[in-house]
Amino acid sequence: MSFSTGGLFVNESVEVARVHVPGERWESTIQRAIDEGATALPKSASNRRTLREISSRLLTLSEEDRTFLIDEAARAVCEAQVKMTWTWREERDMVKIERY
Repeated sequence: MSFSTGGLFVNESVEVARVHVPGERWESTIQRAIDEGATALPKSASNRRTLREISSRLLTLSEEDRTFLIDEAARAVCEAQVKMTWTWREERDMVKIERY
């Protein structure tokens, strides 16, 4: 999925992390992110698919990591954020490869 949705989505990941309430179901977070326009994709199906991918990445992070992602967003995109999102892609793709 990571390759088919396009990119790292650092900015979108930060927005989804911001709207997520700890302990809340991720589906609720996805719906709130859609309502708030966290992505700029033209089609609702694309928005939902991308937000599901972002959420599946974010749920692998600890609350401390999500807080770091949000806090560092106040600065320009930092190297650590890019590394975090790239790691998500690698881990996701490795899990897919291991399943097949």
